[in-house]
Amino acid sequence: MSTLSRTAERARALRVPTMAGWLLVAGGILYFVGGSMHPKEDPEGVTLKEHLRVMYEDPAWYPAHTVFLVGMVLLAAALVVLVRSGSLRGTRSAHTAAVVAAYATTAAAAGSLLHLVSGSEADRIASGAGTPLTDVLMVAETIYAPAFGLSIAALAAVGALTR
Repeated sequence: MSTLSRTAERARALRVPTMAGWLLVAGGILYFVGGSMHPKEDPEGVTLKEHLRVMYEDPAWYPAHTVFLVGMVLLAAALVVLVRSGSLRGTRSAHTAAVVAAYATTAAAAGSLLHLVSGSEADRIASGAGTPLTDVLMVAETIYAPAFGLSIAALAAVGALTR
């Protein structure tokens, strides 16, 4: 292998994690901004669905969750880019943690889309009709939210211990 080939290969190897880093930063910022925009209504003495209806009807629901969704998609893309780059393959535990985090974050991004569109059921809650999106969301969120958070925490811990 020529020196030119090795130099080009090294440059590509550095570019991919850099791109993943910028995607992580952008996704994290958008996730934070979406959280600050999230409706914060917490009426006392209402059922969970009534509480959700109040938040679904808040004008900030769709903008906040759109920003959340874009942030989650960027985070998922960053982790997929990082895993596919192979830059963590030298440390098996870091690579495994990144793969798990990529899958969990991709599932959380899909869940964020469900979270966004579940706001369309505000009228159904108010009328007492069935709420299939909200019902699926409640179950899905109990799975993907902890998986996302724990996998990112595990990736951070493994990264800190191996780098």
